[in-house]
Amino acid sequence: MNPDTASAIEILQDIEARSLARTTVVDDQDGFASLWAGLAFKVAGIRVLAPMDEVSEILILPSRLTRVPGAKVWVKGIANIRGNLLPIIDLQAFLGGKPIVTNRRSRVLVINREDVTTGLLVGDVQGMRHFSDDQSIASARIEGVIGHFIQAAYENDDGIWPVLSMDSLANDERFRMAAA
Repeated sequence: MNPDTASAIEILQDIEARSLARTTVVDDQDGFASLWAGLAFKVAGIRVLAPMDEVSEILILPSRLTRVPGAKVWVKGIANIRGNLLPIIDLQAFLGGKPIVTNRRSRVLVINREDVTTGLLVGDVQGMRHFSDDQSIASARIEGVIGHFIQAAYENDDGIWPVLSMDSLANDERFRMAAA
C-alpha cells in the first residue's frame, strides 16, 4: 500500500470512530440501545419526521417533469430517474395545503411500499434526527388530513416531532387514486 492510500484509510477510520462515538447510546441492560432515525421536514407548516426505514432514497427535484394529463393537481408529473419512471407527488398539496414552492431545501423522498413506488416532493428539509426509545410519546394529535398519517411522535429539546407514516400514506385510497 502506498503512503497516500494508507493515510486516506487512516483518515476514514478516524472519521468512522468519531461518528460512532457520537451516535451510540449506552443502555444498562444489554450494552447498547438503538436510536430511531427520521428525516425532518415541514409539510403544511408542520414539522414532521419520515422514518428512514420507509424512505428508500432522497433526491433533488428533477429539472424535467412530464405532466400527466387528467391527473389530480397534487401530481407534479413523472420523472425519469436513472431509466425508471417515478411519479412525483406534491405531499403538501395532497394533504390539502397550497402547492409547495420549491427552493434549495426541497427534496423528493422516494418511497417503495409494497406495490407503490413514488416520489414525495417535500419542502424545507431540515436533516436527520435521532431519538431514543425514552423520547417516544404516546400521542401527537394533529388536526386535518395529515393527522390520519401520524402514527407516532418523539419529543426532545426542540419540541414534539410527529412521525408521518409512509406505509399509511401509500395504503391510503385517496393517494392511490391520482386520476382527476
